[in-house]
Amino acid sequence: YLDRDVERCAKLMGVALTNPEIAPMNSLAAMRAFYWLSDTNPAQAVALAKAVYHGHWGEGRDLSPVEAVAEMADSIGVDGAALVVATQDLAVKDRLKKETQKAIDRGAFGSPFFFVDDEAYWGHDRLSHIEHQLQNGGI
Repeated sequence: YLDRDVERCAKLMGVALTNPEIAPMNSLAAMRAFYWLSDTNPAQAVALAKAVYHGHWGEGRDLSPVEAVAEMADSIGVDGAALVVATQDLAVKDRLKKETQKAIDRGAFGSPFFFVDDEAYWGHDRLSHIEHQLQNGGI
């Protein structure tokens, strides 16, 4: 089911899809890298997240290994070697744990999960609902 659903979604969204051999990937390194970057350069953190999503779903790459995430970082101008070191830093690990627990405590139970004005939305198929919320307020 997941393979067909991902295919349908990619087609509807008009994005490239190469089904990864490893799915779901272990996103621990990518998540740590995101939080490492987010405090000092939020724009680079977002760029890395987009690169990882494209690399995994658009190119079919397994980005579980930290070295693969570092390659993606290098491709967008982020120091991949520094990223590898940072993902092992206790403060970065603790930040990810804290953010994950905060999301769970708030009610998140899947990915992607969004909160807008204390309203919860689960899944990319709810983006139109989020757009409505942002433009018109709550239901």
